[in-house]
Parts: sequence; structure tokens; C-alpha cells
Amino acid sequence: MALFPNDKDLTFPHVYVIPASAGSGKTFTLAHRYVQFILSPVISSNSLRNILAITFTKLAAKEMKERILKLLKEAALENSETLNRLAELLHLPPQEIVLQAQRTLNGILEQYSDFNIRTIDSFLTTVFKASSFELGIQPDVEITFDYTVIVERAFQQFSREMTEESDGDKFIQELLQLIEDNESSSNTFLWNPFKKISREVQHLQNQLSKYSQSPVLTDYSKEIAFLKEEITAKGKELQLLLEQLNLPVYHHFKGDLEKIVRGNIYDVAQKEKRSKYFNAFKGNDADVYAKNKIKIELLIEEINTKLSQFMLLYAGNYYHPFVRALLLVEKTMQEVQLLEGSVVLDDINRSLARYLSTEIMPEVYLKLGDRIAHFMIDEFQDTSPVQWQNLLPLIEESVSKNGSLFAVGDTKQSIYGFRGADWHIFKNLIDGKYFPSALAEVLPLTVNYRSAEFLVNFVKQTFTEKIIHANLKEEAEASGLYNFAQDVPPSEKGKGYVEVRLIEKGDEEEKELAEQQQYVLSTITDLSLRGFAFRDIALLTPKNDDVVKISSWLNNHSIPFLSLSTLDIRKRKIIGELLALLRFFDSPIDDFSFAEFLYGDIFKEILRQELPLTNEEERFAEENFEGRTGYFYVAFKKAFPKLWGKYFDRLFGLIGYLPLYDFVSETIKTFTLFQLFPKEESALIKLLECVKVFESSGSNSVKDFLSSSDEMDAEQWSLEIPDTLDAVRLMTIHKAKGLGFPATIVFLKESRQKTESRMLIETDGGIEIFRLTKETAARNEMLVNENKKKIKDQNIDELNKLYVAFTRAQKELYILTTYKKKENLPASILEDFTAGEKYQMEKAEPIRETASDIIPLYKTHSALTQISAYEKIGLHETERGDIVHAILSHIEFLSDDISSDIQRAIDVLPERKEFAIEKENLIQFLSLPEIRIYFTQEKNRAVQNEKEISSSGGRLYRMDRVIIESDRITVVDFKTGTDEKGEEYNEQVHNYMEMLSQLFPAKTINGALLYVDMRKAVVVS
Repeated sequence: MALFPNDKDLTFPHVYVIPASAGSGKTFTLAHRYVQFILSPVISSNSLRNILAITFTKLAAKEMKERILKLLKEAALENSETLNRLAELLHLPPQEIVLQAQRTLNGILEQYSDFNIRTIDSFLTTVFKASSFELGIQPDVEITFDYTVIVERAFQQFSREMTEESDGDKFIQELLQLIEDNESSSNTFLWNPFKKISREVQHLQNQLSKYSQSPVLTDYSKEIAFLKEEITAKGKELQLLLEQLNLPVYHHFKGDLEKIVRGNIYDVAQKEKRSKYFNAFKGNDADVYAKNKIKIELLIEEINTKLSQFMLLYAGNYYHPFVRALLLVEKTMQEVQLLEGSVVLDDINRSLARYLSTEIMPEVYLKLGDRIAHFMIDEFQDTSPVQWQNLLPLIEESVSKNGSLFAVGDTKQSIYGFRGADWHIFKNLIDGKYFPSALAEVLPLTVNYRSAEFLVNFVKQTFTEKIIHANLKEEAEASGLYNFAQDVPPSEKGKGYVEVRLIEKGDEEEKELAEQQQYVLSTITDLSLRGFAFRDIALLTPKNDDVVKISSWLNNHSIPFLSLSTLDIRKRKIIGELLALLRFFDSPIDDFSFAEFLYGDIFKEILRQELPLTNEEERFAEENFEGRTGYFYVAFKKAFPKLWGKYFDRLFGLIGYLPLYDFVSETIKTFTLFQLFPKEESALIKLLECVKVFESSGSNSVKDFLSSSDEMDAEQWSLEIPDTLDAVRLMTIHKAKGLGFPATIVFLKESRQKTESRMLIETDGGIEIFRLTKETAARNEMLVNENKKKIKDQNIDELNKLYVAFTRAQKELYILTTYKKKENLPASILEDFTAGEKYQMEKAEPIRETASDIIPLYKTHSALTQISAYEKIGLHETERGDIVHAILSHIEFLSDDISSDIQRAIDVLPERKEFAIEKENLIQFLSLPEIRIYFTQEKNRAVQNEKEISSSGGRLYRMDRVIIESDRITVVDFKTGTDEKGEEYNEQVHNYMEMLSQLFPAKTINGALLYVDMRKAVVVS
């Protein structure tokens, strides 16, 4: 039965909300929804440009596109299972679904830019740029991802412009005094206050970016000073009264009074309200107290009330200096961004939130090029308030005009609160809060297609029964963890294996680490012996620190692993050294960067492998350049002229003349990095990709590239992981979200949550910022309640993180956790436990890809010329080659009438006048006997044109013509133009022949180069 109605039964407008637990097929469901809409003949406004599917990561968007295209392809190729599923969603006969799928696929390929499967940031950036004129920014502005660099540069610029006795100088002096007043007496002296101010401003800016409103600049300094005086006066009055009455004052309360009298109000206010004020009464103490009770209790109550007020004002005033600093450099930050032509992504959201309104929706849609009628949103629980504030008016506009919203999410998997995600938005959507004219219809996904039954039951038991014993039922209910229901397909009934192991912390940390290590290694070994490939195993942990620790365990025991947390190539030593070399070439006076390269692994390998051992190279290892004068490179050049001449001199002259990409390529070739470091090939190629992306933004400066490399998002610099790589996947739980693995090991330990002391509260007037800590929340009821709410939210986040970790496994789940106090998470909801039976897998054949299997497709030599000889094949020649290849690809065999054969090939191609021009040329070419033999029809001869073939290394090639006979195979390559690059063409055909010989070892493999314009055939032996 289909999850949602057939297209003829859909009524508009409508809002469908899909609560989807882990493994329940969110992407599968969204893909079918999209295909239903795009293929339907009855749903209005269903073109590519009218449908927007939103995800939250590039990877998720890529997966969504792949799923939709695969679904359409299966339908177009008449896959019966796919057609049956789509028949439930579409009021179309099967053959019409096939034809419609074929037309839609062609339409997507022709208008791919209209295929709107995008990240939310990408979509909102498009809206932002479309409205650039109204927002006062350039439409080609560069998007950055972090405030850190911008804030630092703004402070640097501000400090440079600040002069003594200027308004800025006076302001900073006031800030420093405020900070000093706000800091507790135990804090150390601020030797460099600018660092603290800059750091706090960065944190504030990052948090404020999740809201559309600006911060409220509150200054309670006068009120605080007045309260301190009042509290001190009341304290003195009470102290004097108690001394006169000679009552036995409790010594802690007596100490509080002494601090109050001395003016140390904060020291008392940060502690909880006293429940005891006097020691046991003796003699007539009780009578004395009874006579003065009203006055004493009134004074105590007044002091406690004022201490509570003081702490609220203190908490509200603590960030006042930093908000002032933020507002102070805000203009400078805008100037820095304007100068650099950039804008921070979070600023885009805030600017849009202030701009968008119902009145301007039609105008925005006009700027976008078309009206979006149907919204489909994945991972809705990861939406932040400001993102939802931007999406809401757009969706309201669509729903008001017979559009739709299809939102899929799971509050239980909300683990990105630190990025501003708020799962309450999805819960409010389920409850029908946002669209009163189109109430949400809730259609939950209740079957887990990822995990076996024992795993699903374990997760359910943990977050129902165990949660109650840990007193976390309220938190679990809030996010939907408590008592949620999931079933499994019949094929997974009675299957799965779960193992939980708890290790209590003792005094011997070494013993504890050894026990953890032994468990992890023995589990991986056991899985491997039972047929699991290393790539089937994932090891998850909450923190990057633990990823590093576990990496060393696996490395020391020669277990292949891939750490998803360390795929950023900037963290690789070779890339770091190469970037240091680029910094030196950009600025030769940068001695540190030159030294970093010279004494790094690259140059060490150059000396060891590439150069014949001479006294000069031996001496380099001993030279320390002490006592040198001038710049380092000058001293090196003088001491080692051969090394300088061979490796640095030419590049030194090319910097600033060659385009950036060409210069980096020449640097890699000069130092033969692909040959010296074959294992770093992927990292070096990724570096070249990053350079290419940077160049596409319009900049070509080494300096700008090096500067932007520090600011670029890690995802842009991260390597993609081939699924075939047989290595254990090691990653944080956050990285694992959305993924599934046959076997998962979850490595947990008890740790204190790092709490955020800044509490932001939205009010009508703006964002109020309080300092919320255990101390500030000790006395004031409002702060106490907010602190309880914060602790509850942290517990929810921790439980959700555990839920995500426990639901990644498909067949076997192993959980290891250490604890000191059993009442703390995660130990409070776990116990030593095993259930189910281990799998005995069929031993998979290992996938090997060695360096010898890979034919390098890059040039391994440096260009002999400096600059002028660089050439590019003309566009016309390239188009001619494409035309000739297109015609020949549609000729299988030649008849006696070659002209008709060529015309038939032209007729099936899109109409172009160039085809007719090339026809006569091809008639003459194909009439030659030495050419025609490759097009003659013979017994047991078959031909495949444009045949794709994959190398053992996974690279894909396309061969022009492959002639298959009973005892031999001939690969033919067509060439237009001259044979100037004959050697290169020969090597290309040899490459094809080598791959074919591996596929057909019993056949003779031949090759031929056919030159169309030169009218000749060259046999490749």
C-alpha cells in the first residue's frame, strides 16, 4: 500500500508531515514523492522549476538526485518492481509511465540547472542574490562560512585606526573596566584583553547569527551599583542587630554577612540561598529571637531578594561589554566584507529574514524565474529558527495558491543544536501550528528497513524501560524517544546481534585503556574472521579526541582504517608542506615557510631518492645556516646552487606569470610528487580541484588562494571516500548520521558536558543575552528555571546522539562505555547485555587496487618552455572532432552505397549544417581500402561503438569502435587533424588494448588509429 494517495486523489493545497524513525526509508519516500509529482499528468505546476526539494548537506542532496534519477531510469527501462510501485502513485497505465519517465529523464539532462534538489543554504543564497539590489549587496558576492577571520580582521583594522585619546580608545578603556568589574576575583589578569574581546565577539556573532533580530544593548551598571549599596547597607544593619542580640549565628551565614559588609556582593550572590542561619539556641536565645523575629527575618528576606535581583542584573550585564564591542566593530566588519567582496552565510539568513514578507513574495518568485509550487524538505528537525523564518513565507505563498509541503524528519535524530537546529519547529509542524488553512496530515514511517529485529528491539527497550530507571522519561518524551514503535520486514525477523559492555573507571588509567583497546581490537578481529570485510565495520565515538586515540590502536595493529574526521587534505603533511612552499614563492622573505618546506618530508625524499648522493646533498643534512645574514633562501641558494637551480629557480621566475592552476601543477611536476608519494595522489588531485574552484571565482592570486584556504569550509577540502576501499570507517557520531553499516562498534565514555554560558532569549525588542552558569543560576528563580531547561535540552541532545549511534548498525551492534558514576549518561541507560546470534558471512573477495594497476593519466614531466608556448586546442577544431565522431558512432558496417550509409547516420542526429559539410569528407575517408576493412561486415564479426570500459583502478574510458571476432578483438580510435601527437594517441590505444586483454585473455588484441583528415590508417601493435 502506498504511503501517500494516488495523484488523482491528491487535493491541493495540502501539508504532509512524515515522522520517520531511523532506517525507515526517508530518502526512498522523498524520491517517490518527487517522481510522482514530476510524472503526473494531473498535478498542476509540476515542472522541474516548480518543485523544490531541500536537504541540509551536499551529500544528502547528491544522494537524493541519484535516487530520483535511478528511479526514473528504472521506470524508463521497464523495471517491473519500480513500475508496480509507481502505478500505486500515478493514474497512468504502465506503458505511459515508461514513456513519461523517458521524456522526463531527457528533460532533466537538457535542463539540469532546473533540477532543484538543493541544500537549504544553497537555495536561500539564491534568494539572497536574486534580491541583492534591495539588500544593497553585489550579486556576485563570495559566500564564506565563518566569522572568525572577519572579526579578527575587523579588530585589527579598528585597532590600527585607533589613536590615543580618541573616542575608540576611550571606549576600549571603558570596555576593559567593565570586563574587569564583571570578572570574578579569582580570574587572572588579562595581559592581552583584545584576544578575550575578539574571542567573545566571535562566539556571540556565531550564536546571534541563528536569529534575525539584533542584540539588545542593556547596561545595568548603575542599577547594579545601587543594589550593591543597598545590600551592603542592609547587611550592616543585620550584622549590627545580631551582634547586639548576641545570637549564635551560623558560621557560614556569619561569613556571608562579613563579605556583604566589605562589598563582596558577588561572592555571596553566586551561592544558593542559605537554609540555616543560626546554631542551636541556648538559655534565653529563643526568647530574644522571638522578640526580634519579624525584624531579623525581614532583613534576611530583603537581602536574599536583592541578592537575587543582583544576580539577574549581573547575568544580564555580563555580556554588555562584548555586545558593545560587537556593535563597535560591526561597521568595520561590513567594510572588511565589502572590501573582500564576501558575505558570511549566516548573514545571508539574517538579512533575508528581515527582508522577506508576504507582500513581496510574488516579486521574489519573479526574480527566481518561476513560482515554486511544491516544497519537499528532508531532515526537517535540523532546521534553525532563522532558516524556518525565511522558508515560512515562501511556503505560505505556495500553499495559499494550491501548492504543497512535504516535510520528512525525526525529532529523535536532532543532534545539531550547537549549529542552531531546533527540533521544536518540526514538532510544531506536526501539531499543525503553522498552516491553519491547510492542516498537517501526519503519515509516519513505521518500518525499519536498515536494522535486524534484535537491534530494533534493543533500541526500543533502551529508550523505554531503561529511560524510566534513569529518570529521563520527560526528556525522552519531549523528543519522541519514549515508547516509539518500529517494525521490521519479515526477512529480518529473528535476526541481529547486540552486545553491550560496561567498564568501570578505576585509579589505574593504563589498565582501563588497555581493556578498551583489547575490546575494540578483538571485536574487529572476530568480525573479520566471520567474513565481514573491513569496509563493513564502522567505529563511532562522540569526540574527535577519541577518533585520534582509536586511530593509533588500529594503526599499531595494522588494521586498515579510514578516519572521516581527518579527510581534510590541509591536515596532511605533504599538502601542508606544499602550501608552505607556495607561501614562500609568494613572499620570498618568509623564512619560516621556506624552512618548513626544506626540512619537511618532500625535500627529504627528493634528496634521498631523486638525486645521486654527493657531498653537497650530504652536507645539506648537516647545514643549519647559523650565523647567516639576509634572507634564508639567499643563503640556501649560495650554499646549494645545484639544488636551487634544479628545483627552485625556474618556479621562482614563473610565480606571478603563470595562472595559479598551471603554477601549482608545475610545482607538483618539478618535485615529482606523484611519483615520490603515490599514496598522496588523491590528496594532490584534490588540491588541484580546490585551486580550480578558487580560480572559477575570478581570482588568480597565490596570496588570495592561501588566504582563502584558511577560511574555506572543511567539506571543500575533504576527500571523497570510495565505497570499495576495504578499511574500517572511523568517525564521530555526528558524521555517521544518515549512514548505515553491517557492523557498528560504538565507543562511549562518561564525560561532563561542555555547557554554553551564553543564554539568548528572543523578545519583542531584540535578543537579550544572559550569562547562565551554575553560579549565576543559584539564587534567581528565572535563571534557575532557564538552567533546568538548558540541562534538560542537553540531556535530550545526549539521548538523541545515543539513538543515532545505536541505529547505524544493520546486522551487529557493539557498545562499549566506561563510567565512574552509573547514574550518569550513557551508563545510566545501559547494562552488560547480549542478544541474538552472530552472523557467519560469506567471505568476500578483497578488492585490490595497487599502484601497478593504475596507469597515470597525468603528465609526469615539466614543460620545457616558460610561458609563451602554452597552447589550447581551438573551439572550432574540438567541435569538428565531435561532429565526425558522432556520425561514425552511428555506422556499424558499410554497404556498397557509402553516401547513403553516412546519410542514415546523420539523419538520427540533431539537425546541424556542419553534418552536411563533413559528409563529403567522410565519403572520401571511408572509401579507402585500408580504412574500409574496419567497416566491412564479415561472419562472426560484431561491432560496438562508443563502448565504455573500466580499468582495474575504477577509471572509466570510452573507445570509439570495438570490433569483436571469434579469435580477436580490434579497438579503433578516430582522429581529426594531424598526427602531431601520434605518440600520445598510440599510448592511448595501447591503454585500451591492455584493458581489453585483461577482460579477454584468450583473444588476440589489435589496435588501429584512423586519421580522418590525413586519410590514413596506423596499426598499433
